[in-house]
Amino acid sequence: MAEIQLSKAAEAFSRAAGGKQSIHAVLHHLFLRAAEEPGRSPDLARALISSFLASASVRKIIAHNRKKAAG
Repeated sequence: MAEIQLSKAAEAFSRAAGGKQSIHAVLHHLFLRAAEEPGRSPDLARALISSFLASASVRKIIAHNRKKAAG
């Protein structure tokens, strides 16, 4: 997965160096593309979520955000 993400970053660098798009547009596209990969693999998505939930501070933030969303 690291190689895929690095190739996406290299592509973004090339696009930025080309000067045809704003840095904002290049970075926006890069962040969208970087987020695609974990969603393609249920096992990877599950591992990422599990690692987030293993942290007490992250669980606290998630609980707070869920309460805010519930109203």
